[in-house]
Amino acid sequence: MKDFKLFSFLILFSAGQLLLAQADDYSAGQLKSLAASALAFKDFKKAVYYYDLYLEKKPEDVRIQFQLAESYRELRDYKNALHWYQLVLKSDKNKNKLAAFHLANMHKSMGNCKEAINLFEAFKKDYRGEKEDRKYIRLAKNGILGCQHSDKSTDDNLVLERLNSSINGSHMEASPVFLSEDLLLFNSLKLELSLIHI
Repeated sequence: MKDFKLFSFLILFSAGQLLLAQADDYSAGQLKSLAASALAFKDFKKAVYYYDLYLEKKPEDVRIQFQLAESYRELRDYKNALHWYQLVLKSDKNKNKLAAFHLANMHKSMGNCKEAINLFEAFKKDYRGEKEDRKYIRLAKNGILGCQHSDKSTDDNLVLERLNSSINGSHMEASPVFLSEDLLLFNSLKLELSLIHI
């Protein structure tokens, strides 16, 4: 039974790699479906890959530009996420107002607090009356407070160091997720074959 599960895992992994190799042969609709499937499995790296290919064929699709920005944000690739959120806002600011909130967060995450504060303030005014406006306006206020606090508490002795790829990688990185107020979910992925027994 263990051999069968390992064999199944290897077949599925190989099929995924084959799909990546042949992605240029797919239509825009097929690429969009592959990206949606990748998102369903929280595989944001493959979603980015398929959305990039899709946008080569249909560059004006604002909804997919937003999905690509979201995927980059989930991968914590803030620079690329920022780029795509900006494109979404240039295309149609009124159609996807949450892009402004996420753009402000990308600036905040990259340390551009002055720009983030301006964007959060504009978002608070523009988002009134929208779906879940109280939630996002409160989050924008918290973003402003976080930026103001970071400006006041800068420490010249603070050093941030990126850990090597053995700590977190694109297919295994996940911050703890709050499932409830008192329950956190962590994950870990071990690639040693001896640990893949299901």
